[in-house]
Amino acid sequence: MDTVATLPDTPRPSAWTTLLNVLVSPAAACDDIARRRRHALLPLVLLLLSFSTLWVYYYSRVDFGWLLERMIDSSMARMKEGVSRQEVEMRMGELTAGMMCALMLFAGLASILMILAFRAVYLLVLSRLLSERQTGIATWMALSIWAAVPTALSSVIALLYILTLDVSYLMPEDVAVASVNHLFLHLPSSDRWAPLATSLDVFLGWNAVILGVGFSRWTGTAWWVGQLVGFFPFVLIYAIWAAIVAF
Repeated sequence: MDTVATLPDTPRPSAWTTLLNVLVSPAAACDDIARRRRHALLPLVLLLLSFSTLWVYYYSRVDFGWLLERMIDSSMARMKEGVSRQEVEMRMGELTAGMMCALMLFAGLASILMILAFRAVYLLVLSRLLSERQTGIATWMALSIWAAVPTALSSVIALLYILTLDVSYLMPEDVAVASVNHLFLHLPSSDRWAPLATSLDVFLGWNAVILGVGFSRWTGTAWWVGQLVGFFPFVLIYAIWAAIVAF
């Protein structure tokens, strides 16, 4: 039996109120998330739509000839000796802005959905190991989606940012305005650490905090246990990635 879904009946806020609560008071939002799992469609749509709008706008405005040259430069910097620039140009020369946009949307949206599903399964498994309270996979999936609201906010901020710029000569990594690379490191795209630093968005920590709050509240575990659960996947993934890049 899903004990979270049987919480005492109280006045239920709207999905938009829950959206705000997730950002500023996740503990207050958790009970409503559990009772009204279908409301998770709102943050899911916002997440996918904000990501798609950001990259469709970018690829519709960037000077793709210029971008392709920069991509070839980066590829040459990372490739081993013996590969000529002409060979790289032949491989990448047929790319178009539409193709790059389609690839970005396919890879990005598929990754988002896979990550959301993985987090739900991860939370379900740990809840069974650490608590006697039974919470179903659908409820954990709802929490996984709601916890991604800061990621949607990051995409919206990035979109607002590039709307104020001439995007013609803007590299994709510069679109990620909340990334560690953009905010602090400013590594060129040819640097081997640039992909990791660009993917490391400061809003990811906010995701982890929300997951941890929900886990603690629904399983009855200590707050610090919830935060360890929330942050562990992020720390593990980036630690493995850093080890691969380093060695």
